[in-house]
Amino acid sequence: MWKYFSLEMIIRYLAVLFSYVWGGIEVFQHVRRRQQNRGRGRTDHDKGTLMLLYGAIGVGYGIGIPFAFSPYGRIAWGKPYLAIFGLLVIVAGICIRFIAMQTLGKHFSYTVNILVQHELIEQGLYRYIRHPAYLGELLIFVGIGLSFANWISLVSLFVFPFIALSVRMNVEEKALLGHFAARYVEYRKRTWRLIPWSY
Repeated sequence: MWKYFSLEMIIRYLAVLFSYVWGGIEVFQHVRRRQQNRGRGRTDHDKGTLMLLYGAIGVGYGIGIPFAFSPYGRIAWGKPYLAIFGLLVIVAGICIRFIAMQTLGKHFSYTVNILVQHELIEQGLYRYIRHPAYLGELLIFVGIGLSFANWISLVSLFVFPFIALSVRMNVEEKALLGHFAARYVEYRKRTWRLIPWSY
């Protein structure tokens, strides 16, 4: 009986709880921002990438959570420190995403939009990487996977959202390039897409 109350198992349950609470908060914020931005002169360039992302996250959770409680794909080493490290990665991801959202301010939206008087944000984290909010989001998924201490969970929670976010980043950068032209080309030359000095 006590194995269900080990530190590793408690962290696993906390990670599952966080997954649903955080997902609910993100959806709530999306609906709230959509209502706030109604009639503010935004041009939609999303091309369905938000729904693609939600679907990818759903697939990641659909595979990752069941395997977290199965004997398949277990990461045998580093217990319980790997799971604790996963929680720290989640916190880091939340901080990065929150800072990025605050830096964008009114320019942040859950769909790819261009304002009538859109500004190219180049301060804070955006001075170095073009999509820090997505970096934070991916770190959260990686942290959840590490908290599950399961290879299958970790891979599914990273790969599916990463593919969807890659498509979304392409769509977003194309929209910004169309709006800012040469200025965005210059910005893209001196920044990294997601990870400094790597990608």
